[in-house]
This record gives sequence, C-alpha cells and structure tokens, in this order.
Amino acid sequence: MTSTRKALLHPAAIAASLLAATAAAHADQKVLLENGAWRAVEATQGGEHVCFVISSPTTRAPADLKRDPGNLFVTTKPAREGGSEVSIRFGYRLAAGPHTMTIDGRAFPLMPQGETAWLQSAGDEKTALSLFRSGRDLQISARSGRGNATVDTYSLIGFSAAFDALERQCRP
Repeated sequence: MTSTRKALLHPAAIAASLLAATAAAHADQKVLLENGAWRAVEATQGGEHVCFVISSPTTRAPADLKRDPGNLFVTTKPAREGGSEVSIRFGYRLAAGPHTMTIDGRAFPLMPQGETAWLQSAGDEKTALSLFRSGRDLQISARSGRGNATVDTYSLIGFSAAFDALERQCRP
C-alpha cells in the first residue's frame, strides 16, 4: 500500500460513516450537486473536511440475496495532497478475493477490508477516473464472506458533472 493510499483510506471511511450517521450529523453535510446517478457532497466530521461523490447500484445480482445497501464513492480530501480515491461499500463482509471493478472491458483488481474495497493499485486511480468520465456504466464483481458471488452495476451518467462540481466548490 502506498503512502498516498494510506492517507486517503481515512476519508473513505469518513464518507461511509457520514452516510450511516444519525440525522443530527447530516447538518454537517452539504449536497453540492445531484446529477444523474451521482451526488457531490461536502462534509465535516470531527473537524476534518472531506468531499465525495456517491452513487448507488442500478442493479444488484443476484436480486434475491439479502444484503445492506451498497455505494460507490470517489473521495477527496482538500487539506491533503494525493488526489482522489475510489472505494466501494458492499453492504456485506467480503471474502479475501478476488474482486474486480470493470469499466468498458478494463478490469481493476480490488483490495477488500471488511465491507469496503479500494482499487488495489493507487496507480489505477487516474485511469479509473478517466474511464468514469467516458464510460456509461461499470460492474463490480465480488464474493461475500459466505461465498455468494455478486455483481453490482453502477451508472456513470452524471459522474462528470458531480465530480466537476466537487473539484470547483470543495475547498479547504
């Protein structure tokens, strides 16, 4: 794991915990833009400024498998350098692997921890974000700790506008 990856893992956890927080904590969130399947959010938790775009899957297979909601995040931390980080919250505990995110035929291996996964290589972040901008949808294939194979599909429609709003409006 690179030092950049270590520095950004914390904001992804903040983004996930902000979404799961109580209604009172939502006062510390500001939706900058909602476009298509994506929402750009600026937030503060514990005095730390964090910004992210978030989407929910458009389809989840198998449809009859019981699991908590999942989300795809791209998180930035304005006070720190290091760029953006893709993370996925699955809604179930992940097996050790392998897990992949595929965009336009390009597969990216994922690194799981608990119910969340990140791109295995920090060097893939820029390539993945470029494909988020040009692609139509992405699929995430994973296996739960119970052995269930899943495929979640996310629309990329609205990603560019939401991410651009984040970059314009979310400042330290």
